[in-house]
Amino acid sequence: MPYCPRCRSEFRSGFAVCANCEIELVASLDEVEPEMTEEAMGEYLAARDLVTIASADLNRLKPLKNLLCQHGIANIVLEPDGGCCASGGCAPKLELAVAANDIERAAEVLRADFQDLVALNADETTCKDPSAWTVNLEGGEVICPACETRIPAGVAECPQCELYVGVPSEFLAEEK
Repeated sequence: MPYCPRCRSEFRSGFAVCANCEIELVASLDEVEPEMTEEAMGEYLAARDLVTIASADLNRLKPLKNLLCQHGIANIVLEPDGGCCASGGCAPKLELAVAANDIERAAEVLRADFQDLVALNADETTCKDPSAWTVNLEGGEVICPACETRIPAGVAECPQCELYVGVPSEFLAEEK
């Protein structure tokens, strides 16, 4: 039975390419490098500047964490300073962080996953241009992948659709 080396899905005989990952299948997962362990990820990330790429409860972060791991991007779930809110009555918000030098790869993986989620059915005729879903890392502004609104530097949510897009770590350092 062939397997996808990235998502580790099993296929019936006769298939050569994973439809989701668009890469060639291998005969056995033994041929594939093992996924990075939590310990190895921790060591890799300990020596690097971290950037938060998502903030949510654990149930929402787990699929994103697994997706990044499948693409070989080290990541870690952190508890933000200050807890959730003043009353303490809300569900805990956690942060998913990657090394600053991996942010562009992580953004591309998450962008592609989001694009797959909102892809049109065959009977629909128009779609937003995925090339518009870009991040302007130099200016700090981002383009919302959901509604294409320009989001000012240092703002965590889209002002139009309220999608959380995160705040680059350099803006968090300025606030303290």
